[in-house]
Amino acid sequence: VFLLLFPLVHLKAEIVDYIVAVVNDDPILYSELKEYAKDNGIPDLKTALNSLIEKKILLTEAKSEEIKVSEKEVNSALKSLMISNGFNSEEEFIKALKKEGL
Repeated sequence: VFLLLFPLVHLKAEIVDYIVAVVNDDPILYSELKEYAKDNGIPDLKTALNSLIEKKILLTEAKSEEIKVSEKEVNSALKSLMISNGFNSEEEFIKALKKEGL
């Protein structure tokens, strides 16, 4: 009876997301990769994927070694890096990092 009341509509399956890589049993989804590339100003998805894989490996290693770094230590290291590379402002430094895909 239901089929008689409503016309048949062509239904098609559409892939919404899929796994592009797996790092230490942690999948990286295509949507995650695209967002990472966009957020980091990386136009090439292959470069973004390599960067994201490296990031996940480093995070996994840091967790397994129980490495903990405070926000103050991170900010201090970034400021030193910025100064040693001749950047005059944080904005200039961030722009250069994004240009390099970091």
